[in-house]
Amino acid sequence: LRVRGGRAASLFDSVALPVRVVPGRPHAAHTAVRGRGLRGAAAGEAVPVELIAHDALGNRCDGGGAGFELQLWHAAGDAAPALGGQPSYVSCTLEDNNDGSYSGTYASARVGAYLLSALLDGVPVAPPAGVAVLPGRTSAAASALAPAAPSVVVGTPAAVAIIHARDAHGNGQLTGGDRWEVRCVRDGGDGAAAVWSGVGAVASVRDYWSEAATVRDRGDGTYAVEVHASAAGRYALSASLLHSAPRGPQPLDPYESDLGGGSGHRERHEVARPLPQPPLLFDATAAPLSELCSVEWLL
Repeated sequence: LRVRGGRAASLFDSVALPVRVVPGRPHAAHTAVRGRGLRGAAAGEAVPVELIAHDALGNRCDGGGAGFELQLWHAAGDAAPALGGQPSYVSCTLEDNNDGSYSGTYASARVGAYLLSALLDGVPVAPPAGVAVLPGRTSAAASALAPAAPSVVVGTPAAVAIIHARDAHGNGQLTGGDRWEVRCVRDGGDGAAAVWSGVGAVASVRDYWSEAATVRDRGDGTYAVEVHASAAGRYALSASLLHSAPRGPQPLDPYESDLGGGSGHRERHEVARPLPQPPLLFDATAAPLSELCSVEWLL
């Protein structure tokens, strides 16, 4: 720039010219990864992950268009992509917000340990983060009642079945805490039925037609069903998952029953969801005579 004359030069020196410094291109090593997805997820749950782009000097980028992507793969038996492996990727989504941030999600129906990685033009922004996918909420439709013994002896408490709690994707639960209702029906000979039920970790009920029973939480996602039969015969065993649901004007599930209260009430009530399988059959047999009585010979 050439300026002629001292007056022009003096005028030019007094003018402040605005200068805007913009962020550079996104830099992989300075990209921030955050979000609830870094803490893991429940099976089938889509959890958020957010990428915040910065340039090589740490300035926050304010535009989109960068080549970011998310990768999630099962850690067990899968080699990392950076090592030339071919892992089984889980579907991820990533949306460009055009403001320097990118919103993504991942979801896996398979329980286990996973590795989550964010890349910029194929370059990892950080070492893969380990995330755990745990079982979701217990589903009655996916849970099962399995036999533990084909028969029991009258008068002797015994475990006749095991409840295997699973989530909606078929993953077995790893801990306890569910509440179950168990029913056992016996042919009384005159058309009457004996019914017993147990609710909770350890619970028992007994009424006019009932047999003593318990449902014991084993703490590993399985529950032992124990019965103390008082009469010989064949029994049919079924189970239902109990959970608490709000009562109110919302539509009811087909299995839900209104236990009273006005439509404006929002208190919660018990809902029983039966396991979708035929009743489990077992027999109660009489104890050997030698165990029931003693014989004294009189001469």
